[in-house]
Amino acid sequence: MTLLALAHDLRIELKKTSNCRGGEYHGACPSCGDGIDRFVIWPQLNRYWCRRCGIRGDSIQFCRDFMTMSFHEAYERVNSEPFCLFNQGQHKRIIREKFTIIQEPPKQWQDKALAFVEWAQKQLKHYPQAMKELSRRGFQESTILQFKLGYCINSSLLSKRDLYRERTDWGLSCEYREDGKVRKLWLPNGLVIPTISKSGSILKLKVRRDQWHKEDRLPKYVEISGSMACPSIYGNTDLEIAIVLESELDAQLIQQVANDLCFCVALGGASKRPDLQTDLFLKEAKLILWCLDNDEAGKSAAFWWRETYSHLKFWLVPIGKSPGDALQHHNINLRDWILTGITHYFQKKSIYNQM
Repeated sequence: MTLLALAHDLRIELKKTSNCRGGEYHGACPSCGDGIDRFVIWPQLNRYWCRRCGIRGDSIQFCRDFMTMSFHEAYERVNSEPFCLFNQGQHKRIIREKFTIIQEPPKQWQDKALAFVEWAQKQLKHYPQAMKELSRRGFQESTILQFKLGYCINSSLLSKRDLYRERTDWGLSCEYREDGKVRKLWLPNGLVIPTISKSGSILKLKVRRDQWHKEDRLPKYVEISGSMACPSIYGNTDLEIAIVLESELDAQLIQQVANDLCFCVALGGASKRPDLQTDLFLKEAKLILWCLDNDEAGKSAAFWWRETYSHLKFWLVPIGKSPGDALQHHNINLRDWILTGITHYFQKKSIYNQM
């Protein structure tokens, strides 16, 4: 069900005022009731916004704001009708962003992952070079412990070959390679970066490979098979400021210096997008600072993010490629950088509201 159909159900009178962004409709706000054209709906973008009271969101949030529905009730309502009627009298398929509902890994995988993380934490203490590298990146020992960073190393072999385990031992289905041999679970040598739930279980495992090089056909960061396929969230999601970044390590550094100001969403790659739960957290934030890496991949992703979240502000680091790079190579104060972004946005918002 589209926003236009939902507005019709509430008997909100709307008038089409523009063809920009696929069509723009104005009416009286069902929240503040001020004026006759302060409330704006963009049906094809699946967004609404009141220029007076600032209420905003998508069709699911519309149901929650104005129809007193729970999240799950709103989700069912919005997805109850696959087609909608437009002004021309023709049926067209709804243009709406569909976010994936992600399930946690099986308990057997989580148990194995937790044991692996605890083992990797102990290995990190035995390899001062790995600890030195984290320190060089700006990590404090308390942060390393908080996020359970570790180190995977096959110390039993002089060749330092990667570790491999049976997939079925981790609760995963058996898979076969092209040569017919059973595929193993790959645990490469390198820095272990877990994603941990509020209850302490492991949701995702990533390893930054020691042996990676620029000509390597394999990735620098390996997400261990069976990991929960969603962004990693760090910090208190009840806070009003959300920071969106590519790297889990960058998100942890931000939390190290600004956990009282914001929560962080680490996508794990510029092209990756939120799942349904992460989308909900982002919509409930008052401000999203978008801080992806300052490269072509980040620039390519920017349009989708700006069109999806109207309260998003681009806030790239002033120097360097990423927050971690800016800290390590240019000694930027990450907390001041975040504070400047927050202050800059809210000052502009205050000025706009006074106009």
